Amino acid sequence: MSEGAEPKKKKTGLIVGIGILLLLLVVAGTVVGLAMTGKIFIPGLSKKKPVKSSTAKLPVKSKKSSSVPVLPKKKVPLKPVPTEDPTQGAKKLALVWNEMPSEKLKDVINQWNPTQAGRVLNEMDSEKAAAVLSQIDPKKAASISLQMQILASKKDMAETTN
Repeated sequence: MSEGAEPKKKKTGLIVGIGILLLLLVVAGTVVGLAMTGKIFIPGLSKKKPVKSSTAKLPVKSKKSSSVPVLPKKKVPLKPVPTEDPTQGAKKLALVWNEMPSEKLKDVINQWNPTQAGRVLNEMDSEKAAAVLSQIDPKKAASISLQMQILASKKDMAETTN
C-alpha cells in the first residue's frame, strides 16, 4: 500500500511546483511589461516621462490664414579664418633683419629659439646671416645652422617634386 502512495505525492508536488512557477512567471512578465510601457516606474526599465511644454497647448495656425508672408532666412557668409604661414612670416621678417646692424641683430637672435631663428635666417641674405652667426654663442650658432640646413633640404625636395 505504501508503494502506491509515494508516486501520487510526487506527482501532486510536481504539479503544484510547476503551477507556482508559472504563476511567478506571469506576475514577473506583467510587472516588466508595465514598467517598459511606463505604467509603473522601475529605474532602468521604465521609459522617462515626456516633459510637458507650454508650447504644446498653443493652437496650431493654418498656413492659409496667415496674412503675413514668411521670408526665408538670409544666409550669413562665414568669415574666412586667417591661417598662419610661418614661411611667409619668416620672409617678411628676414627683410627687416637684413636692414638691422649685425650687433643689434645678435642680441635679438639670442632671445629666440634655434628653430624660429633658423627659419628667419634661412630667408635672409646669406652674407648677413653668416655675419650674425659668427657673433653669437657657437653652440647656439650650430643649432641654428642645423635648423637652416633642415629647412633648406625641405625646400630643395619641394622644388624637385614640382
